[in-house]
Amino acid sequence: MKHLLSLLAASVITIAGSQQARAELYAVGAFSNWDINNPVEFVKGTDGLYRLDINFAQGKKFKISTSTEGSDWDAFNDGALTTTKDPVLGVAEPLVVGITDISSPTDGTATVTVDLDKMLITISTSSTPAVSGTLPVIYINTEGNTPVTSKEEYLTATYWLDPCGTDTKAIGSAEAPLTMQIRGRGNYTWIGFDKKPYRIKLADKQPLCGMNKSKHFALLAHADDNNGFLRNTVGFELSRRSGLAWTPDAQPVELVLNNDYLGLYFLTETIRVDKDRVNVTEQADGATTDVDGGWLVEIDNYDTDPHVAVESGDGEPIIFTYKSPEVLSAEQENWLTNSYTNIDNLIYNGDKSKCEWGNYIDMQSLARFYVVQEIVDNYESFHGSCYMWRERGDAEKWHFGPVWDFGNAFLATKENFIHSGRQWRQVWIGEMVKYPAFMDEVRNVWQTMLRDGSTDLDSYIDTFADKIAAAAAADYRRWPQYGNQNELQKAEYVKNWLHNSIAWLKSQWGEGAISAPEAEADMTVTPAPGGIVVTSSRPGSCTVADIAGRTYIFKVQPGENRFDLAPGVYIVAGRKIML
Repeated sequence: MKHLLSLLAASVITIAGSQQARAELYAVGAFSNWDINNPVEFVKGTDGLYRLDINFAQGKKFKISTSTEGSDWDAFNDGALTTTKDPVLGVAEPLVVGITDISSPTDGTATVTVDLDKMLITISTSSTPAVSGTLPVIYINTEGNTPVTSKEEYLTATYWLDPCGTDTKAIGSAEAPLTMQIRGRGNYTWIGFDKKPYRIKLADKQPLCGMNKSKHFALLAHADDNNGFLRNTVGFELSRRSGLAWTPDAQPVELVLNNDYLGLYFLTETIRVDKDRVNVTEQADGATTDVDGGWLVEIDNYDTDPHVAVESGDGEPIIFTYKSPEVLSAEQENWLTNSYTNIDNLIYNGDKSKCEWGNYIDMQSLARFYVVQEIVDNYESFHGSCYMWRERGDAEKWHFGPVWDFGNAFLATKENFIHSGRQWRQVWIGEMVKYPAFMDEVRNVWQTMLRDGSTDLDSYIDTFADKIAAAAAADYRRWPQYGNQNELQKAEYVKNWLHNSIAWLKSQWGEGAISAPEAEADMTVTPAPGGIVVTSSRPGSCTVADIAGRTYIFKVQPGENRFDLAPGVYIVAGRKIML
């Protein structure tokens, strides 16, 4: 006799590389005349889920079990499973050991899907969205079910977020949906794929999927990511580990739009000026004074948005699309143009031994941004979707970040830098790396990340891939043209790719432990928006430790030195700092 406990123990992977055990699953009900000697067997799919189409016209009650040996109900009940509450169409419900009948939510034909690993059951019909039941689902209905066809015009809609058995907080419900607006977003991702990305604006701030409360989010489709939806996922995680001031949070969800299941999406914080996002002083549109900040600007490869252009030292124009403020006065436009013209001139015509452009660009944030892009080989990183921000004040500098688009990561074997012989032009970075002072900062960031384990992503990738595997399979059934049929296989590819990339970068930037830092100079440390300001009397170093135990060593020069840090608690030069 097959026993449920031994089955469940066998179905859990306990050792890397072990095989999941196969298991049978059976059902009886009015559809089989409750014949215990002839139960109907579920079919196990390549995604590990068990499925069975059942016609419930003769009765909505049924039982499932992993055991059939013997000829009486005790044998069938030995492996019986039941639900904790009556299932709802399309919603995954928990399974527990028990012999109570399960009640179908329909008296018609339905597909019963069972995930024995996660102990979940989902009952769906041909008209029910085919959600996997393993991730939160966001349901959106536009007014009159109007299709979303514009990137410019929002449509009025309602929504609710169903946790589907996860620990995510429910937001609204099918009976009491909340108000929102939705439109398209993206450039090539909007026009090049049937699976579209969207921008959403909630009527009221909500903590969707545990993120900070906001009205503004994106639903990214990642239809162009055939590497297990791991390009942005890994890039964002590396950004967080590098210590950039803020990295957008992104949570996997499934999307049902106007009752059409659209697959696996990534609910993502959008880049905007906000105390929980890009935390700078917001500059008024059309201001004529105090126009040096705050700024949020994108190095862009499209000239359709409001922008300023600067003729660069490489003979090509650079497009700077301003995100905040959104409408510029003549004073703001002149300041922005002059600022970037001056920086460009210093980069291409400056003394390599002095690195004067470092007086206007924060080299530490740039180094962190650059190292992340090199690890994943995102050779479009300084070409477009490359963000910079600046706080108000004469002594403030431009900071690189937040990261955003990793659509060109993991594409080729890592055997060159992103600024060397690539398809897309990279703004500035190919010239910046010729400055020894900047490369010192790059190697410091690189070796710090090596030392604290920030480049070791295997466990993170495994956990994430397991989390989205069933949803990725459901997404593939909806969009087979986009190619993520086997999530775990894709994860293995990405891990191996990263191992090779890191090995190549070690050969270029070194892999030894960071040399003993210079003695810490007499210094004062003060919190600042997005980081700290260290005022030092002489050259030296500043050691920073976060609550996770990671340490960073920052080189300081006489005077004020600004360093980006994400919000949190830090020990800086022996002093506790809360940002």
